[in-house]
Amino acid sequence: MALVFQLGFVGLILANHRWNPMVFVYEGSQISQKNPDGTLGYDGQFVYYIARDPLNAAEFLTPPAHRYRRILLPMLAWGISLGGQPLLLPWVMVLTNCAAGAASVTLLAQLLARRGAKPWYALTLMAYIGFVFSLRANLNELLAVALALGGWLAYERSRLGVAVLLFGLAGLAKEMGLVIPLGLAAWELLNRRWRPALLLAGSSTPYLFWSIFLNIKYGAASHLLTPTFIPFAGFQYLTEPISRIVVSLWVLLPAIAGSVWALLDLRRLPQRSRAGHLIFLVLANTALIATLPQFTWPDPLAMFRTALGLVAVVLVWLAAYHPRLLPAAAILWAPSGILLIMAPGML
Repeated sequence: MALVFQLGFVGLILANHRWNPMVFVYEGSQISQKNPDGTLGYDGQFVYYIARDPLNAAEFLTPPAHRYRRILLPMLAWGISLGGQPLLLPWVMVLTNCAAGAASVTLLAQLLARRGAKPWYALTLMAYIGFVFSLRANLNELLAVALALGGWLAYERSRLGVAVLLFGLAGLAKEMGLVIPLGLAAWELLNRRWRPALLLAGSSTPYLFWSIFLNIKYGAASHLLTPTFIPFAGFQYLTEPISRIVVSLWVLLPAIAGSVWALLDLRRLPQRSRAGHLIFLVLANTALIATLPQFTWPDPLAMFRTALGLVAVVLVWLAAYHPRLLPAAAILWAPSGILLIMAPGML
């Protein structure tokens, strides 16, 4: 069902743009044509440039070390499109993200079903504004979330090796893919299960070594990844009132309220220890939002994309601890994607 909805959304956009798949790339002339007075474009163009020519894309990346970190989706698209063939590549990128999005919803449905919740609550993720925009703009988040949720499900099924592999790939899709394994590692460490804690934390190794290589080759891009150590300090950089309202409603308030409530649930752990790791996943995703770098905050769409993991883990946590609140979460998040579709230029 999720794949059908996504393909319908994609088909509607293509029909409105003469079936040109490049409409999903949001290519800006400032970068593609080196025109300082041109259009800026959006992040999906960097995925496209790397997938088109992985070894020589640096001149189109700002900065190269930062954009090359998210290497998995462009390399996957490059391979499927037979080496970045111009006629195939834009179509491959769109369809790959559709597949990743469908996998995310399916995996989340399985995680919810394990808690006795209705699997269709997973459609809340697909309707969320961050999901819709990630699909619309050919971004890395859907692949990262799909791999992270796959690793999480493998972890719960005691397939730790598969989980670590999927988490490692999730980190190479985008950094946010490492939040779930690090949250699980913290839970295992608290329970003194040293081997799984070490393996889960070690899933970040491919990302770390790849980042070191990129820093050596292109110079550090650390200023783009430096966290704001004062929690939610970046909120001040949201200058538009409407941006402050929607980010507070769909990101900050669920993160803060969810974390406070999850901490209160710690007292239930002696009776419900099997669900204890869910609390750490909520806390880990809230920590990600709270410490996002300064450059992320001024773009509300970037905040929504980054909160995809938060939406997924909060839904599963509610299913385990507070199932009566699942409808409220769906009512809160699901309309956000519809509002985005109604925005000028989305279709």
